[in-house]
Amino acid sequence: MAINFQFLICVKCNHSLHETPVTNNTVICTNCGTSYFIIDNKIPVMVKDGTELLVKTWLHYQHHINDEIIKIAAYEKLEALKNTRMQVFCSIKNGLESNLSIIKTIQDKIGTLISLESIKKYCNAVEKVAYTTDLSYLARDWSGQPSCENELVKIVDGLESILTSYSKCNGNLLLMGAGMGRIACELAKKRENIYAIDNSITMAYCYTTLKENDIQFYEINTKRVYEKKNQAKLLIAHMNESLKAANVNYLLGNALATPFANNSLDTVVSVFFTDVFPLSYYLREVKRVLKPGGLFIHFGPLEYHFESIEEKYSAEEVKLVFEEEGFTFLTNRKVIVENLSSPASMLTQYYKNWEFSARYNPPVFSEKSVIFIMPNTKFEITGNCDNTFEQKTIIKDYLENSLEVTVTIIELLAYIDGTKKVCEIISCFLKEKELEDIFYVEIYNSLEELFIYKILAIKNR
Repeated sequence: MAINFQFLICVKCNHSLHETPVTNNTVICTNCGTSYFIIDNKIPVMVKDGTELLVKTWLHYQHHINDEIIKIAAYEKLEALKNTRMQVFCSIKNGLESNLSIIKTIQDKIGTLISLESIKKYCNAVEKVAYTTDLSYLARDWSGQPSCENELVKIVDGLESILTSYSKCNGNLLLMGAGMGRIACELAKKRENIYAIDNSITMAYCYTTLKENDIQFYEINTKRVYEKKNQAKLLIAHMNESLKAANVNYLLGNALATPFANNSLDTVVSVFFTDVFPLSYYLREVKRVLKPGGLFIHFGPLEYHFESIEEKYSAEEVKLVFEEEGFTFLTNRKVIVENLSSPASMLTQYYKNWEFSARYNPPVFSEKSVIFIMPNTKFEITGNCDNTFEQKTIIKDYLENSLEVTVTIIELLAYIDGTKKVCEIISCFLKEKELEDIFYVEIYNSLEELFIYKILAIKNR
């Protein structure tokens, strides 16, 4: 495995994983002891509960396998009728079996890392994991079909134009929702270090496999097809040598809790991904990992793959949110491209994609900053609250990340209402608690730490 861990952190304790040894397909945090699986000794699983992700994906595979076996059996029966469509039924059956073998191979790889007990634990919590059994992006990224290549060229050319104008080649770039990895490989041609992150084990496995071998699979078209030979169309996914970039580090992870230190990335690129989560959650993580002056690039439609209706913004509203959060827009345009188009299909879908780039200029924490507590912050207070600075308690952000603070700081948060400056909050607190002024600096430093950890935010006036 050749993953660069220099900028990675433990997602539980935020300890650096730089120079952490890899043993038995596992990376273990030397600070808190958290273990991170490495699938097939190639794909680090950088999430808080790797077992849960692996088991839920394994179970999802099993449900898919069972469904496909039924479907294959149905085509076998049709094939046995030996009518004029016998060859079509045989081709579709063979195509389904070939695609299923890919899923079974990945499931077997996962199976070596999980136990029967863990499968039993999550067996009643089966949920769909995005792009777990869908190979359409394998076709787009690596089949070499002209329509697929045209789509990629339009996307990549736009990204490269922005990066050339506003980013530096020797910086760290993170591609969110990296999928099958083609876009990451294209961007790596001119970049020093790229991280690609996704939560789809299927996509990560296909990407790492293609660095060594081609993948044979079938595009199954049971409707909207011109020629019967294309109802089960054989495709070969192939990665050219020029795209086997050593500087692409592909990770499995959660885009809302990435394994990167605060202010460690120069650029975050989000292709067909900004609409996967509510923007308030996603943007908070983007802001956390970007360096001051860092670049964010979005490409894609705003389809919104979540249930909450509160944050299904228009593009106009998204722009306002970014600007309110400290971003300055650099570019802003529409790009029309075919989406996952197949030459075998009668259907071609076009997206009027929104492409924009924005520079992050975060507000600086100071005594004159008007601050507020970020939504969904939780407190776990233990012990008796009094006016000492020795007692400790836990404060958690929206992702359950924990930070140890004093009980006095918890009491102080009650004075934060989104209208007062930092200096006013501290002065009022010291006066009401009858504390000496010598505690001013200590409280100020604690509030600044909460700002760094995104528990507190500065209100724009």
